[in-house]
Amino acid sequence: MILETNGISFELKLSDLNVSFKLPIKNKKVGSNTSSSETINQGTKPKEISVSGIVKYEDEENLKELIKKAEAVNDDETRTVYTVTDKTANVGDVREVIFNNDFNVKKMAKFEAWNVDFTLLQYNSVAEKKEIRAAPKVEPVADSTTGETITTSSNADIAAAKEQNGFVWDMLQSLEKLLAPDNENN
Repeated sequence: MILETNGISFELKLSDLNVSFKLPIKNKKVGSNTSSSETINQGTKPKEISVSGIVKYEDEENLKELIKKAEAVNDDETRTVYTVTDKTANVGDVREVIFNNDFNVKKMAKFEAWNVDFTLLQYNSVAEKKEIRAAPKVEPVADSTTGETITTSSNADIAAAKEQNGFVWDMLQSLEKLLAPDNENN
């Protein structure tokens, strides 16, 4: 397996390399208390690549470098994105990944080596790209009095606000409805 970012390639030196692929497909059952098998599609989530193997003590520097790759973040504190080259990842059409969840290193009892396992999460998945393309475009509007640009919240901004502040969001929506002028009397 090879990870690459900013034109710099890094080859994992893992013996007994085991790479597995997971495609999370989320469905919600419609008939909660019935025997119905009907579901509602909740989307295809980003694919996960699980990696495990053994690093010999003599390859300690490679393991240290791999750990640095796992910890790497960009200037804006987002995880570093890597282009992955691996047959199993490529079968799932996974090209870009970030390190996700736990990175485990365990000393082996009878050998001079470590067991290593970690998970890579697909970055910028096909489903993600489709959602972005499907989202309505919001064009900024100029205020007729001041000439300043006014923008409205996009559906993504609203969804993010709801997710982060669910209860507060609901309360504000209720308050807004109560305070809004009655449209029927206008």
